[in-house]
Amino acid sequence: SRAARLTLKARHNSEKAGGLLEDYTKPSKLPLRTLPEEYRMPGTWVVEKPYTEALPTHNRLTTRPTIKQRSFQHSGVFEFNGQEGQWMWSDTGSFVRESPGDIVKVKNPNAYNFAAPTASL
Repeated sequence: SRAARLTLKARHNSEKAGGLLEDYTKPSKLPLRTLPEEYRMPGTWVVEKPYTEALPTHNRLTTRPTIKQRSFQHSGVFEFNGQEGQWMWSDTGSFVRESPGDIVKVKNPNAYNFAAPTASL
């Protein structure tokens, strides 16, 4: 069939091309090349190794400080438990009514608002 002929022809061409590219090296595996000293601009420097330290993800040029506010909420209710014989939260199992909840929300009022860039809060 035609498909089988094309498959055989493609395999033959791949084997032929693979034989020509035995010494092929990917560009990412090649060593970094540098210009000779006489062609470099004065005052420039060459990086011998790639920079591996992670770049900072926070805004280093902000004019307002980062003010993060954490708030805690309960997803359950504070009710009387007959088995325990006392009042408790249904989500965390805590007996203290003023205990922090299991839902933590962090808000930064100075953060970027990507959801609605034109809305002012």
